[in-house]
Amino acid sequence: MIEVPIIENYTTLPEIITDHQRVIIADNLTAGGTTPSKGVMAESTLYVHDHDGSITFIIKPRQGDYTYTDTELKIMEADLLEAQQLGADEVIFAATTANHEIDAEAMANLIAAAGGMTITLAAIWASVSTPDFQTFSQLADSGVEHVLFDLDTKDQDDWAGFISKASAQQLIPVPVSKDSKKTERVYSTASFKFRCFRLTLFQRFFCRK
Repeated sequence: MIEVPIIENYTTLPEIITDHQRVIIADNLTAGGTTPSKGVMAESTLYVHDHDGSITFIIKPRQGDYTYTDTELKIMEADLLEAQQLGADEVIFAATTANHEIDAEAMANLIAAAGGMTITLAAIWASVSTPDFQTFSQLADSGVEHVLFDLDTKDQDDWAGFISKASAQQLIPVPVSKDSKKTERVYSTASFKFRCFRLTLFQRFFCRK
């Protein structure tokens, strides 16, 4: 299992990057993570790339759910363009509607702003209707590569349909859990091979192909 720390802003980055080739950065981690400042993104990207690493930013204008106002979506687009221009490798974000569905229009605009970076869809499934093949197909066609899902909200077996549908559309399902045993169990499943990433701050574990 490969450990990838999620850190708050720049302060511990020089220490962390000596032992890790990947790092995820956000602000306000105690509130679930929000977008770091432009200055943090700029200096962090420069430092990580100078050390041959890869950097991911969480793009979220506030704590709470993923149903945003038009102004919040404009803020996210601006932040994504900034991350892209600064050379970020990957971004994690999502947008949903008040009807508990993926906001297709908002996602299309955000994905366009994130051009050139790897796109990971945040773990929104606790508040969003179970996706069908068409939803996953649209995500894949739009440029999303990874989709997070939370093993702490359902058992692994309950995610089987989600995993199958996502994988069928060439999306990479990425399990998340506070319990390393859950992701290790996923990792050891013969039909479900992933590299695992541990987000050290909250001991949340990500697995990825």
